[in-house]
Amino acid sequence: MLSILHPAMLSRLARCCFRLLPAAAFYRSLPLAALAALAEARHTGDNDNRRTDNMADLDAIHQQLNRFRDERNWRQFHTLKDLIISLNLEAAELLELTQWKSNDDLRRLASDPHFHDQLRDECADVLLYLLLIAGESGIDLLQAAEDKIRKNAEKYPVEASYGSSTKYTQLKQQSREREE
Repeated sequence: MLSILHPAMLSRLARCCFRLLPAAAFYRSLPLAALAALAEARHTGDNDNRRTDNMADLDAIHQQLNRFRDERNWRQFHTLKDLIISLNLEAAELLELTQWKSNDDLRRLASDPHFHDQLRDECADVLLYLLLIAGESGIDLLQAAEDKIRKNAEKYPVEASYGSSTKYTQLKQQSREREE
C-alpha cells in the first residue's frame, strides 16, 4: 500500500473538502469513508480556509508521493490506465471494509482504533492514486472539485432535491411533469 500520507495532511484535506461541499445532494454520492472523514474534519474546528494553503498542502503531498515513486523507479508502471485500475482496486479495498456489515455495525466500528486505521489507510490509498491520475492528466483537483460542486448544485437544486435521493434525470422529469 501507498499509505505514506501523514494523518495531519489527510485531515487538512478533509477539512478543505468539507468547506467546498455545501450542496446536500453531493453528500449522497460520497462513500461512507469520505463522509466519515468529512464529519471528523467538521468537528476539529479548523478555520483556516484559504484555498492557497489547501492547494499548497495538496501540492506538497503530490510532491512527496512523486519522490516516493521516483526513488523506487515506479513511474514506468504508472500509465494513466494502470493508475485508474489501481484507484479502483484501492476503492474496492475501501468498500470491502463495509462488506457484510450493517449501518449499525459500522457506527459501532467507528470507535474501534483498528478499524479506523484501516479506513484511514484505504482513504489515503484512494487519495494518493487520485493525485497520481490528476498529475498524469494535468488536472487541478481543487478546481475540478469546485467546478463539479457547481455542476451538482445546478443538477440538484435544494428545492427539488432536499431530503431526496432521486437522481437528477428523474428530478428533471418530475419538474417537467409538474409544469405540464
